[in-house]
Amino acid sequence: MPASFSLEDRVAIVTGACRGIGAAIARAFVGAGAKVVPAARKAEALQQLAQELGTLMNAGLGGTRIRVNAIAPGLVDTRLASALVGDALSRLWPERTPMGRVANPDEIAGAALDLAREASSYATGQVLLVDGGTTIA
Repeated sequence: MPASFSLEDRVAIVTGACRGIGAAIARAFVGAGAKVVPAARKAEALQQLAQELGTLMNAGLGGTRIRVNAIAPGLVDTRLASALVGDALSRLWPERTPMGRVANPDEIAGAALDLAREASSYATGQVLLVDGGTTIA
């Protein structure tokens, strides 16, 4: 893998890291070589994630060149989304998005990986829409 696409020697703070999209992002970042600082509301869930991934860090930003970006996902197949929108919206969403389906958490994690890599080092202060084209439909 070219160095510009590796996350070796990088630290990533992942919010909502214990479930759904956040968990998928944390796993993807660890898989790409990053050290992950997970943030979540439930200490038990954080401990389980730490045991699963093994390469998590304690909080501490240290260093410079901190970039902050956000992802604005469309409907993603998570437990939270199911509880919030129910079956009605889940059935309507594919009709309203050019992709014709709901996203899965790993697809959002892929976008996060792209933003975090050195190859995207000039991207900061951005909100990336990952909504299957719904915004332009």
